[in-house]
Amino acid sequence: MYKKIIFVLVFTFLSQSWVLQSSEIFKVIRIKDGDTVVLLSSDTNTEITVRLSEIDAPEKKQAYGNVSEKFLSSLISNREVTLDKKGKDPYGRTLVFIFTKEGVNVNIEMVKNGMAWQYYGFSKNNILKNAQIEAKNKRLGLWKDSLPVPPWVFRKKITYVK
Repeated sequence: MYKKIIFVLVFTFLSQSWVLQSSEIFKVIRIKDGDTVVLLSSDTNTEITVRLSEIDAPEKKQAYGNVSEKFLSSLISNREVTLDKKGKDPYGRTLVFIFTKEGVNVNIEMVKNGMAWQYYGFSKNNILKNAQIEAKNKRLGLWKDSLPVPPWVFRKKITYVK
Protein backbone atom coordinates (compact mmCIF):
# COMPACT_ATOMS: atom_id res chain seq x y z
CA MET A 1 0.00 0.00 0.00
CA TYR A 2 2.76 2.44 0.96
CA LYS A 3 4.69 1.63 -2.21
CA LYS A 4 1.65 2.55 -4.30
CA ILE A 5 1.19 5.86 -2.43
CA ILE A 6 4.88 6.71 -2.81
CA PHE A 7 4.75 5.82 -6.53
CA VAL A 8 1.72 8.06 -7.07
CA LEU A 9 3.35 10.97 -5.23
CA VAL A 10 6.65 10.63 -7.10
CA PHE A 11 4.88 10.18 -10.46
CA THR A 12 2.68 13.24 -9.84
CA PHE A 13 5.67 15.38 -8.89
CA LEU A 14 7.82 14.27 -11.80
CA SER A 15 5.02 14.54 -14.34
CA GLN A 16 4.40 18.15 -13.39
CA SER A 17 7.93 19.48 -13.58
CA TRP A 18 11.30 18.77 -15.12
CA VAL A 19 14.61 19.75 -13.64
CA LEU A 20 16.54 21.48 -16.43
CA GLN A 21 14.11 23.54 -18.43
CA SER A 22 15.17 26.72 -20.21
CA SER A 23 14.31 30.15 -18.84
CA GLU A 24 13.57 31.51 -22.33
CA ILE A 25 9.85 32.13 -22.86
CA PHE A 26 8.09 31.13 -26.08
CA LYS A 27 4.59 32.00 -27.26
CA VAL A 28 2.68 29.14 -28.90
CA ILE A 29 1.45 30.49 -32.24
CA ARG A 30 0.32 27.32 -34.04
CA ILE A 31 -0.33 23.65 -33.35
CA LYS A 32 0.61 21.66 -36.47
CA ASP A 33 -0.46 18.27 -35.11
CA GLY A 34 -0.39 16.29 -31.87
CA ASP A 35 3.39 16.48 -31.51
CA THR A 36 4.56 19.47 -33.58
CA VAL A 37 4.22 23.11 -32.55
CA VAL A 38 5.28 26.50 -33.94
CA LEU A 39 6.57 28.91 -31.32
CA LEU A 40 7.66 32.54 -31.24
CA SER A 41 10.77 33.32 -29.20
CA SER A 42 10.32 36.21 -26.80
CA ASP A 43 14.09 36.86 -26.85
CA THR A 44 14.74 36.93 -30.61
CA ASN A 45 11.18 37.36 -31.97
CA THR A 46 11.77 34.46 -34.38
CA GLU A 47 9.58 31.47 -35.17
CA ILE A 48 10.76 27.97 -34.35
CA THR A 49 9.08 24.67 -35.18
CA VAL A 50 9.53 22.09 -32.44
CA ARG A 51 8.66 18.44 -32.08
CA LEU A 52 7.68 17.03 -28.71
CA SER A 53 10.53 14.73 -27.73
CA GLU A 54 10.12 11.04 -26.89
CA ILE A 55 6.43 10.87 -27.85
CA ASP A 56 4.58 10.17 -31.10
CA ALA A 57 1.01 11.35 -31.62
CA PRO A 58 -1.40 9.83 -34.14
CA GLU A 59 -1.11 11.20 -37.68
CA LYS A 60 -3.86 13.59 -38.85
CA LYS A 61 -5.37 10.93 -41.15
CA GLN A 62 -5.16 8.33 -38.40
CA ALA A 63 -7.74 7.55 -35.70
CA TYR A 64 -7.40 10.10 -32.87
CA GLY A 65 -5.14 12.35 -34.97
CA ASN A 66 -7.48 15.32 -34.80
CA VAL A 67 -8.42 14.58 -31.20
CA SER A 68 -4.75 14.56 -30.22
CA GLU A 69 -4.13 17.86 -32.00
CA LYS A 70 -7.13 19.49 -30.29
CA PHE A 71 -6.03 18.21 -26.89
CA LEU A 72 -2.54 19.66 -27.37
CA SER A 73 -4.14 22.92 -28.47
CA SER A 74 -6.27 22.99 -25.31
CA LEU A 75 -3.11 22.63 -23.21
CA ILE A 76 -0.91 25.30 -24.80
CA SER A 77 -2.48 27.22 -27.68
CA ASN A 78 -1.73 30.98 -27.42
CA ARG A 79 0.09 30.41 -24.14
CA GLU A 80 3.62 31.09 -23.00
CA VAL A 81 5.82 28.04 -22.47
CA THR A 82 9.40 27.09 -21.69
CA LEU A 83 11.42 24.30 -23.27
CA ASP A 84 13.88 21.60 -22.37
CA LYS A 85 15.73 21.16 -25.67
CA LYS A 86 16.92 17.65 -26.54
CA GLY A 87 18.50 18.06 -29.98
CA LYS A 88 17.25 18.01 -33.59
CA ASP A 89 15.26 15.49 -35.60
CA PRO A 90 16.09 14.52 -39.22
CA TYR A 91 13.70 17.25 -40.47
CA GLY A 92 15.53 20.03 -38.63
CA ARG A 93 12.91 20.47 -35.92
CA THR A 94 14.15 21.03 -32.40
CA LEU A 95 13.18 18.14 -30.10
CA VAL A 96 11.79 19.45 -26.82
CA PHE A 97 9.90 18.82 -23.66
CA ILE A 98 7.40 21.69 -23.36
CA PHE A 99 6.37 23.15 -19.99
CA THR A 100 3.50 25.45 -19.17
CA LYS A 101 4.03 28.45 -16.89
CA GLU A 102 2.62 26.27 -14.11
CA GLY A 103 5.40 23.70 -14.71
CA VAL A 104 3.23 21.04 -16.37
CA ASN A 105 5.23 18.76 -18.66
CA VAL A 106 3.11 18.76 -21.84
CA ASN A 107 4.80 15.67 -23.33
CA ILE A 108 3.84 13.61 -20.30
CA GLU A 109 0.30 15.05 -20.28
CA MET A 110 -0.17 13.92 -23.89
CA VAL A 111 0.81 10.33 -23.06
CA LYS A 112 -0.97 10.31 -19.68
CA ASN A 113 -4.25 11.27 -21.37
CA GLY A 114 -3.94 8.74 -24.20
CA MET A 115 -3.23 11.36 -26.86
CA ALA A 116 0.21 10.02 -27.84
CA TRP A 117 2.47 7.02 -27.43
CA GLN A 118 5.84 6.94 -25.79
CA TYR A 119 8.10 6.78 -28.85
CA TYR A 120 9.83 3.52 -27.90
CA GLY A 121 12.62 3.80 -30.46
CA PHE A 122 13.73 7.12 -29.01
CA SER A 123 12.71 6.95 -25.36
CA LYS A 124 13.56 4.80 -22.37
CA ASN A 125 11.91 7.31 -20.01
CA ASN A 126 10.20 5.46 -17.14
CA ILE A 127 7.87 8.37 -16.39
CA LEU A 128 6.50 8.25 -19.95
CA LYS A 129 6.35 4.45 -19.77
CA ASN A 130 4.28 4.57 -16.57
CA ALA A 131 2.06 7.33 -17.95
CA GLN A 132 1.30 5.16 -20.97
CA ILE A 133 0.58 2.11 -18.82
CA GLU A 134 -1.81 4.22 -16.72
CA ALA A 135 -3.60 5.62 -19.81
CA LYS A 136 -3.86 2.14 -21.33
CA ASN A 137 -5.25 0.64 -18.11
CA LYS A 138 -7.83 3.44 -17.86
CA ARG A 139 -8.61 3.12 -21.62
CA LEU A 140 -8.09 6.84 -22.17
CA GLY A 141 -7.97 8.49 -25.59
CA LEU A 142 -6.52 6.24 -28.27
CA TRP A 143 -6.53 3.35 -25.80
CA LYS A 144 -10.32 3.17 -26.17
CA ASP A 145 -9.62 1.22 -29.36
CA SER A 146 -8.93 -2.46 -28.82
CA LEU A 147 -5.87 -2.41 -31.10
CA PRO A 148 -4.64 1.16 -31.65
CA VAL A 149 -2.02 1.45 -34.39
CA PRO A 150 1.11 3.36 -33.39
CA PRO A 151 1.95 6.24 -35.77
CA TRP A 152 5.31 4.72 -36.75
CA VAL A 153 3.44 1.61 -37.98
CA PHE A 154 0.75 3.73 -39.67
CA ARG A 155 3.39 5.73 -41.55
CA LYS A 156 5.02 2.53 -42.86
CA LYS A 157 1.65 1.25 -44.12
CA ILE A 158 1.10 4.49 -46.05
CA THR A 159 4.58 4.20 -47.58
CA TYR A 160 3.80 0.67 -48.84
CA VAL A 161 0.45 1.75 -50.32
CA LYS A 162 1.97 4.55 -52.42
